[in-house]
This record gives sequence, C-alpha cells and structure tokens, in this order.
Amino acid sequence: MRTALAIAFSALAAAIVAVAACSSTPVLTTGSTFSAPYSIAVTWGPDRDLLFIANASGDDLTAMSICTQVTDATSPTGFRSGSTGLPVANTCQPREDQELLPGPIRVFPGSITAGDRPSRLAGARLLKLNSDGTSSSFGAVLVAGLAVTAAGRDPLIRVIDANNILAASQRTPPTPVHPPFDVALPAPAVDVVASEVPGQRVRAFVVSQAPAGAAILTAFDVSAQDSGPVLVPAARCTLDLVATRLALVPGTDDLLPNGVPAHVYVADGSPDAVPGGKGDGAVEVSVAAMPPYDPATFTACPAVRRLPASDPTDVIRVARPLRSIALSPSFFQAKSRDSDPNPITPIPARGGAILLGVTLGSSALCGLPGVPTCGEGSIVIVQTNPAGTPRVAPAPPVDFFAVPAGAQAMPPLHALSGAREITFLRPIPGCPNGANACVDITTGLSTRLTAFQIQLGAVASTDDGGTVLINVIDRRFVDDLRDERINNAPDPNAALPPALSSATFFPSPPIGQEPPQLLVPNVIPPPAGDPFSTLTGLLHPCPDINTPACLNKGATTALRWAVIWHGVMPGLESVAGTLHRDTDTGPVRLELVARDLSPWITSPRLALQAGDVVHIRAIANPAALCSQLAGIPATQDLLIKAVEPHALVLEPAGRVLAPPFSTIPAFSFPASCGAVGVAVDVRTGSTTGGEWLVTAGTDVRGRVNQGSLFVSKAQRFDNPIDVPAPRPQLDIEMAFVLFGALPTLSGQQFVFTTARGTQPTTIRETNVVPQGPSGDVFAYQSGHFSGSGIIAPNLLFTSLTGNNALVRSSPANIGSQSALVVYR
Repeated sequence: MRTALAIAFSALAAAIVAVAACSSTPVLTTGSTFSAPYSIAVTWGPDRDLLFIANASGDDLTAMSICTQVTDATSPTGFRSGSTGLPVANTCQPREDQELLPGPIRVFPGSITAGDRPSRLAGARLLKLNSDGTSSSFGAVLVAGLAVTAAGRDPLIRVIDANNILAASQRTPPTPVHPPFDVALPAPAVDVVASEVPGQRVRAFVVSQAPAGAAILTAFDVSAQDSGPVLVPAARCTLDLVATRLALVPGTDDLLPNGVPAHVYVADGSPDAVPGGKGDGAVEVSVAAMPPYDPATFTACPAVRRLPASDPTDVIRVARPLRSIALSPSFFQAKSRDSDPNPITPIPARGGAILLGVTLGSSALCGLPGVPTCGEGSIVIVQTNPAGTPRVAPAPPVDFFAVPAGAQAMPPLHALSGAREITFLRPIPGCPNGANACVDITTGLSTRLTAFQIQLGAVASTDDGGTVLINVIDRRFVDDLRDERINNAPDPNAALPPALSSATFFPSPPIGQEPPQLLVPNVIPPPAGDPFSTLTGLLHPCPDINTPACLNKGATTALRWAVIWHGVMPGLESVAGTLHRDTDTGPVRLELVARDLSPWITSPRLALQAGDVVHIRAIANPAALCSQLAGIPATQDLLIKAVEPHALVLEPAGRVLAPPFSTIPAFSFPASCGAVGVAVDVRTGSTTGGEWLVTAGTDVRGRVNQGSLFVSKAQRFDNPIDVPAPRPQLDIEMAFVLFGALPTLSGQQFVFTTARGTQPTTIRETNVVPQGPSGDVFAYQSGHFSGSGIIAPNLLFTSLTGNNALVRSSPANIGSQSALVVYR
C-alpha cells in the first residue's frame, strides 16, 4: 500500500501487515510488505520496469511495477519504452504504475520467497531472441547474501525470473512460478552487480569472501533461456582486501568492444588500513585481464588500480575504508544552453570520472578533532582520472576540472547523520539547459521552495532515515538556506553564521561572590564596550572568519558544550583503588591495579599529568581504618604529584598558588592507616595542562586555564560558503576565554550550545521523529514521467530499514503533489 501527502519533506502512510511463507523456492504469496528492507534493484519485464526490494530480516523480495511506455508513431506498437527506447506494448495500466505487485489475495502486496535474509540485489535486463527473429525484454534478479541453510550465509548466488514473477502476479492465465537458478560460490557472497546495458548476454559480477580469506571476484554471463535466466561463470580472480561493495560505470562509456564492462570497482573495507594502500578507498579491476574461469584455480587479479579515499596533501593522511561506492554517469563538463545563439563546443565528461564513497569508521580517526564516530558515514569525492593518478577532489574554490599541482584536497562531507549508501542522480539527457543545469532540484523551506538546476547531483541515505542531496561539482550539500531564493534574490538567512546560545554557569556561587565569565571574541571591529576586547587584552584569534566566537560555517556543528572546572576525565569516574603509605614521610600512593592509565596519560586532549587531582567519592569504613581520611570533606581534591600506568602518587602538602590558578589543600594520611580501599574521580587540575575541561557533545575538545584563550578546531564537514581561498581542513569551530573569579567547587561549569548555520536539503518520511536507519538508495530514470505529474527523469527510492517502509521521491518536485510516496 502507498500513501502520498503534498508536503515538502514528509509523508505518513497506513500499514498493511500479513504473514510471509518460508521456502527456498520462489513462491508468490500474500505477505508482509516490508521486513527491514535494504537493497534495491531494477530490471524489466515485457512491458514495464520492475523494481525489487530485499527484505533483509525476512526471506522474501517485494516488487513494484513502473510503467515505461511513451507514445511513438514510428514504433510498430505505437509506443516505445521510456527507459530503453525499444518498442513496447501499451499494456502497463495506470492503476499498476508504481504499485506493488499483488499477491494471490489481490488486495495485498505479493511476497516473493527468495531465501533467508537476502542482503544484496542486482537486476539484469536481458534480450531474449524469439523464434520470429524479434527480441523481447526479459528480466532477471540476482540475489546475494542468502542463508538458505541453518549454517548461516550460504556460498551461492541465486537468480530469479522476473518475467515469470510478473506473469504469476497477473494470473492471466495462471502461471506456475519457476524455481530459481542457483550457482555455487567458493565463499558467501558479499555483493552482486550487473551491467545496466541490455543484451542477450549481460555481464554480472559477484564478490564473495570467507571470514579469514581473500575476496574472490567472479564474472558471470546472464542470459535468458526458455526455462528462465541462467548464470554462467566467465572469469575469476582474488583480491587481498576486505570487500564491502561492487560498482560499475553507468551507461556505455566504459565498455569493451564486446559490450562487457571494462572495469569493475570494489570498495575496500579492510581494517588496519594503510594510507594509499590496503583499506584506503576502492580498487578498479580490469575485466579484460581477469583470468578465465577455472573452478580449481584462484589467482590474484592481475590488473588492479587503487583509488585512495585519502590524499597525500592531507595534514595528517589517514586511510579511509569505504562501505559504499558509486560511479558517475556521463555528463557535460561544459555546454551552452540549447537556446544560446552563440553556443560553445560541448565538453562531455566521461562516465566513471568521479567516484563517491561512504566511509567506514577507522580507529586511526578516533580521537581526532571534529571527526564524528571515528569518521564513519562521511562522503568522499574521488576523481578517478583514468589517464593519470586518481586523487581526492580539490577543496573549493579550486576549479573541479582544472586542478593545479599541490592543490589542497577537500575533506569528506558529513551530513547531520552518518551516510549509509550513495548513488548519483542521472542528468537530463542532452542537458538542454546548459553546463550548470543537468539535474533538476527543488530546495528551500516548505513555504518558500526554489527550483533550480545543478551540473551533477548525488544522494545518500543516512542513519536518521533521511535522503540527503549533494551538489557534486560544487563539493557541498544542497542547502535549504543557501540555495533558496526569495524574490529571485538569495535568502538573507543564508549569510548568517552558526548560532551560539548564551552560556549558563552552575551551580551558582554563594550570594555576594562573583562567578567567572566566559568571553568570546566578537566581530571586527568589535562593538563599543565589548568585554573580550576591553578586559582580556588578547588578540583576535580568527580575523579571517570574523564571527562571534569564531563560529565557522562548515566546521561548527550542532553541539552542547560544557566547560567544567576540575572536570572528571571520561572513563575515570568512580575508579576503585587502594590508598597506602609505607612510612609517614614516604609517598602516598593510590594503586589502581585493575586500570591502565596509559591512554589518559598519552592522550593529547586529556594529558593526565602531575598537578591534576583526585576526588574521593567513597572510603571503605574510614572511621575504623583511618580517622584522618574520615575528616576529609567530600568536596576536597587531592593533588597528584606523579602519574604511573597503574598508580597515582599524591602530594599530602597540597599547593598554594595565586590566581588565576587554584589552591589545593593539604591532607593527612599516616602510614598507620595501612591500605584503605577508596573510589575516586580523576579530574583536571594541572596548571600546565589546564584546570578547565572542555567537552562538546560526548567528545573531549581539550583543556584550558583561566585567562588563556581556548581555540577548538574541527574537520570541515561541508563547503556551504563561497570563500576566496580554500579553508583548511582542520578549521576553527569555537574560541573563548575564561576570565574573572575562580570557581569555588569542582564540577562548576559553563554550558552553551552551537548550531551549524546550514540546513542540508533532506527528504524524509516525516519531520516529526527521525526514522532510521536507512538502507539502499536507488535513482531511477524514465522518459515516461517527463511532462506528467512528476516532471523530471529522476525518481528516488530509499529503503527505511528501521521503519519497514520504502520512500519514493522526486528531487525536482519536493513539496508538490505526489512528489513523495511512502509504501508499507
């Protein structure tokens, strides 16, 4: 069932729930529509396209009819396919268009049993040669990742007859469902991909891998027989990596003379990655060089080119493993409008010139400033450069196509939530509106929508259930604020910097005692009486950004910040240890046998060191064991004299310092107390490292002392502003100084929030509650929709894995009637 609402970015749908049967043979039954849908693929039938969705937590597929016919007087049937241009019968009825195939009980969608937990799909568009010499459209669906037996994922690839499934759903006349065609693999399949170019034989690729083995890449030829589609292995070789995804170049730009794809691309998700090597980006495998298939032979792929997702110009080059990849379709690098009286010579850009990748998390990125979730879910743009060296796209405003030597690479883009799968939008055929008008987009707020065109677009599904739009050549997200127009002029809100709330200090000091102040640098020149300028005497830390607190669009994120006096170091809350002293003049040691402090000692942000403090939370029977400890106030800090991997040496004498540094009182712990079990917090207190702890969200940003300027840097996540020169990848996100009176209690803190100042255009089922995570995102194009209710050749299908739904949307018509439909 589907439901559509004419609202900008959301829809609500009613649900139909039924029960699916389980079998290893395809059976068309009335079933539950979606069960954790993930992978999406398209093929064709005799008179329409067929979209298949894999239910990753079930045992079945769901299919949808998409009508393709376009009126054509030169066609023998009077119609041709809007997808392929071939003659087609006008038998796909409007009531069937974009509707799920029915089951035997026809008010319910059909459930196509495929095997337990299908994870990846590919569609093959076959041409079957008929006895009269004509060709007919024949569709095949390749299913990977199945668990046919109880042992887990099985080493096989399964092929399902799409034409037969369509005929069975129509029941005119009743059609028995064909059994699947299975081919054994040497290891469980990870992914499958097939050429989108129709033919009597279509080349497909499967990558399979055992948990501890090499990736095995197998090429197959898919063809149509009277009994259904069959799969014949053609070539095989191995890759020393952990394969995550496969991809081919869309269209016909990367084909061998025999029509077979010239290259297949494998996303590399290997752990312990090496910059520029294994685990970094993807590899391009020459199909012509793959050894012919021999069931007993496993040789390494002889012609492999690496496409790194990191770049040698990075300040710190860190390998980026990828979870998803997509190759660009052909588009125009330069072209005049068709109506231009003085046209320029068009410059086409070859399909496959650009690779988009979604990153996996990397341990090497954990702990670096501004890298959310250790870099997972970011989007990299790689120029494949077949005639030279591939490289990460340059940072704006360097020209995308004319990159000077040594140009700075752009950092990965990161949406509001981590990306999961990615694909390119298809440009309008012929690009009639010119070089910057090949893909139609609608953006803006729901009350002020703006239609415009971009040169090349892409979309990514995100973990919060969204589908985010990407302006690839401009190397940024499409943005509701930046790209919106009001009376044909830019939205004035687009120029606003990220927002900063006022800082709240709590717990409040006693009445009559002044609290400290948190001061931020202001714009230049500062307003009269600006506290930062008049009180601190510090130089402005970011005159090139020139915003309050150095907030930086594209670097500052939406976060809750806390600046905590003698803040507890994360992970060292309520640590159990033993306090003892061998002699009354010897050192007081806090033994932490079960805890290794090395990560806190070596951390550049935490830097546990002498001068930091411990705060006693609990003492085992203090009155009986040590009366001196029983007399220590619950608010007192104990000074650390030295740090060791499994112990902290304390200083009973404390310290006495003048402001802006704190005084730590002395404490008494004689040797007669013996060994006392305690639970402590370890807190910042060193005058060298900084007595204030700065956190943003769940991450530590660093430490700072009273009166010292704190500047936090983060990795740039977008390029939402036009700048005269590339901004650094590691850019300022926030700056402030603590000033005035010192706090009186450990744990007193300032709290404030920041906002991004950007609003990436995102398609969602609902704006009220994020629905996620998302699965696959698929861009579909057909001339059938031009001039109808959906006026652009891009339909997006996004599977909402966490919400058991499928979203169909039209990026060019966001906000219009039927531009967004939700299937359940």
